[in-house]
Amino acid sequence: METLVQHVTQGFKAMPPRGLCMDCSAEDYRAIILWMSE
Repeated sequence: METLVQHVTQGFKAMPPRGLCMDCSAEDYRAIILWMSE
């Protein structure tokens, strides 16, 4: 989980940092990753 949140926050390959959501927190990212994995 921490690696996924880190990649979202810092960007990964062609993905921009924070997914262009500058208002999203790490908790927001954790919640959406959990939701997408269900």
